Parts: sequence; C-alpha cells; structure tokens
Amino acid sequence: MTTNAISVWERGLGYPVADKLEAMDRLLVSLGQKIIAPHLAETISWTHAYTRRMVEWWESGWDLLVSPILNGPPPRLGSFTRPAAGELLTRLLQFTPQFNVTGQPAMSLPPAASASGLPIGVHFVAAPGREDLLARLASQIEEAEPRPSISRLRDT
Repeated sequence: MTTNAISVWERGLGYPVADKLEAMDRLLVSLGQKIIAPHLAETISWTHAYTRRMVEWWESGWDLLVSPILNGPPPRLGSFTRPAAGELLTRLLQFTPQFNVTGQPAMSLPPAASASGLPIGVHFVAAPGREDLLARLASQIEEAEPRPSISRLRDT
C-alpha cells in the first residue's frame, strides 16, 4: 500500500519523492517493490478472509471492543528515528493495526492521565457501519470527563 501511495504521489507531482521520506517509509517502499503478483493476490485473499472472521465476531451480540492503544507507555520523542524503530512499533502496536486492515470503525481517546499528566489512551472498536455508536460514546466520555489539557502535561 505504501509503495502504491508513493507512486500515485510521484505521478501526480511529476517528480520522485522517495528520497524525501522518513527511513521507515523508505523501507516500506523498498519492501513493497519486491512483492510479486502471486504474493500480493495471496495477501489480499488472506486479508479478506481475516476481515470476514473479525466481522463475524460482532454477530455474537457485542456492542464495543475496548483495548489499550499501546502495549506500554508512549515512547520518548525521537524513538522512531532509531534503528530499532520497527521492533518498537511491533511491540507497542498490538491492539490497533488489525482494525486498520479490516476497516472496522474505531477511535482512540485519552479519557485519563497518568500521575505525571501523560494522557492514557483507550481504543474503542465498533461493528462495521456503527460509527454512530462511537460518536455517541465519544460525546458521553467528553461530557463526563474532558480530555486532559496539553498544558498540564509534564515529561515523564
């Protein structure tokens, strides 16, 4: 997807942009350029089957799925510019990427803060087509407890 998106941008702009990307995006473009059609077709097929399995879960009567956003505290600024950024992303992003893949409506809110004032995020997922449920929930959470003010945040 990243490789395709970059190609579209380059065609639209009329010049290459890959050399202006961050290291992680350059890596994704490089990996994407190595994918051959049979592997792409297999991946699309797997993704469709995975999406169907995820959507079936909602048929058991659940309204929302609630999880953390990250598997641990947010990394310090600059953490993703280091060589181990991919490992850090893999460790931290265990709760949200699958919903990007399946296209289910989801939202992340910081309804609480740590003792030092760092926002603590919560991820909410709804069944396909239930964006209304997420919007109502966000409104209720905001009314009950407004988000922590950025001006109150301290470095932890």
